[in-house]
Amino acid sequence: MNELQKLIKHLDSLPNNTARKEFLNSIQRNPELSRHHLRRIACNILVQENFVDKYYRENFSKMLKKLFSKICSIFKEFFKALLRN
Repeated sequence: MNELQKLIKHLDSLPNNTARKEFLNSIQRNPELSRHHLRRIACNILVQENFVDKYYRENFSKMLKKLFSKICSIFKEFFKALLRN
């Protein structure tokens, strides 16, 4: 249980969900940790339970900003392709 608490504490210190997911993936891909290492087991539990998305919810304004930027980039690419033809 101590490893799980350490991982959660470290996840709390990271700036966003992308960094948190990358951190968990780096633990899973670490060849120095065996399959039965407590840190890897705790990490697998967090990933399987989708802990990052459930516990660290982004606020509504951040979600809107991301959505708006994706839509803008789609239209930007569309208009670039349209002007080329």
